[in-house]
Amino acid sequence: MAKKMTETPQLLALRRKREELELRRQDALRTVESITGELRGIDHAIQVVSNLVSLGVDEVPRPIAAHTAALGDHPRRARGEIKRVVLEIMEERGAEGLRTMDVVEHGKAYGITLDRNSVASLLSRLTAEGVMLYDRESGRYRSKQPAPLALRTVA
Repeated sequence: MAKKMTETPQLLALRRKREELELRRQDALRTVESITGELRGIDHAIQVVSNLVSLGVDEVPRPIAAHTAALGDHPRRARGEIKRVVLEIMEERGAEGLRTMDVVEHGKAYGITLDRNSVASLLSRLTAEGVMLYDRESGRYRSKQPAPLALRTVA
């Protein structure tokens, strides 16, 4: 039978320090993921604007950011308003599709705060209603409707 080792105060302190460091590391990783998602959203916004410029579009489609003014800075948004924002984000991406966190990050890039759980629930409902397609392999949702010509990525 193995002999049980008594833990000294120093060993207990080291264990607590390790746990504290592991928590700090997890927080740092979440921050990195958030910033990475924000950068993806900004890169996408740059691509959309570049596409509009390269297509010579002289009338810019109603930007998603306009929803921010309509919705105000309310922490809770009406379901229909969230749905409209999510559908516009999904429409922009067309066949490429997005994961739930991608939608949240794209919203953030447009100045709109979307709750991840609300977006996940909405995407699931839209898939059940036949509005969205879900690829289990990639974990991406995509709209059944193609994006408007002005928002499609130019190859």
